[in-house]
Amino acid sequence: MTYRPLTIGWIARRAGVNVETIRYYQRRGLVLEPPRPAFGYRHYPAETVTYICFIKHCQRLGFTLREVGELLKLNDGHCTDVHSLVEGKCERIRAQVRDLEALSASLRRLADLCGSATKSEALESCPILHALTDRAETGAGSDEAAVRRTAEPPARPRQPTGFRSRREAVRRGI
Repeated sequence: MTYRPLTIGWIARRAGVNVETIRYYQRRGLVLEPPRPAFGYRHYPAETVTYICFIKHCQRLGFTLREVGELLKLNDGHCTDVHSLVEGKCERIRAQVRDLEALSASLRRLADLCGSATKSEALESCPILHALTDRAETGAGSDEAAVRRTAEPPARPRQPTGFRSRREAVRRGI
């Protein structure tokens, strides 16, 4: 059996990542960088592939590289330490899901305002744009309040001050 030194390219192919990914992980302290021998090529231990696959799997589960680093530092710790980190991550994900559900509900209410709109209606009378413009002009109040205020379209479409049309205001981010 012939000894074959494990180069960064070989490690990258085995782990299914780019060489630059390994270098980035090294800069972040997630993967050890072996010393450079006199002839120039670093030789990596075979378990480097395992470390990189572990990092990628953690990322697929939603862990940040900082969190992965915390997990890797727990080699001398206990299972309860890992459990605590994972539970914390689960709680943060549940909070993100709640935030996304609230955002989705707000967007759904805005979309429902246009339920009766026809394709031929002028952009100036779009209830979604009215709700968004009201919110931008006041800078206060909830999205729900803006939706309620625009449930009945105004008698005359309002136009943001200083713009020729609502379309121009939207294009400029108002």
